[in-house]
Amino acid sequence: VASVLRSRKREEREPARKILCEMAALLGPYYLPHIIGVLKAQLQRGYQLHVLVFSTHAVLSHVLSKFSGREEDVKALDLSIQPVMAMVNDELFANLNEEKKVAALLKKTMEANKTVSFNMLELLASYMSKSMLGPMLGQLLGYVKRMASFESGQKLKRACKAILAGLMKNEKFDREDYLQLAYGLLARKLVSIEHKSL
Repeated sequence: VASVLRSRKREEREPARKILCEMAALLGPYYLPHIIGVLKAQLQRGYQLHVLVFSTHAVLSHVLSKFSGREEDVKALDLSIQPVMAMVNDELFANLNEEKKVAALLKKTMEANKTVSFNMLELLASYMSKSMLGPMLGQLLGYVKRMASFESGQKLKRACKAILAGLMKNEKFDREDYLQLAYGLLARKLVSIEHKSL
C-alpha cells in the first residue's frame, strides 16, 4: 500500500492513503512506529517527501481519532515522536520548506500545498506522555538554533503554540506541570531538566 504512494498520480495516491489510514486504525497505535518506518523507507526523495509528511499526518490523525489512552498505546505514540519531529523540522525549516515555494512543484503535488506540521505537533502533544515533552522541544529548538531568520522565528512561535494547545487537552498534564514548563522555558533549562514527572 505504501509503495502506491510513490505514484505521481494523485488519483492513485488518494485511495492508497485512505486504505493505509483504515489499516493503521484497525492495527492501533502499537503499529504506528512501524507504519511510519515503512512510509519513510518507501518515500525518500523529491516530491515523495511531501507525500511522506502529508501521509504521516493523515495516518496519525486517523489513529489518534480512535485513541484509547491505554498505557501501551501512549508508549507506542511516544516511539513515533522522534521520526515525526524529524519530518516536522524538515517541513518547517529545511529543504521541504524551500520546495513549498516552487510553483511547479505545488501545481504537480497536492501534498506540497499544505503545511501539516503544526497540526501534527498539536496531535502528538495531546496524547503523549509527560516524559516526551523535553525531547520533543529539544529536537525542535535544537534544529531552529542553527537557523536565525524572522521566518523561522515566526514558525517556531506557531509550533510552540500548537504544542501548548495540545498539552492543554492532554489529561496527563496538570497545573504543576504547566508551572514547571513555564519555569523551564523562562530559565532556558527545559530540555536539560530531568523532572520525575515532566
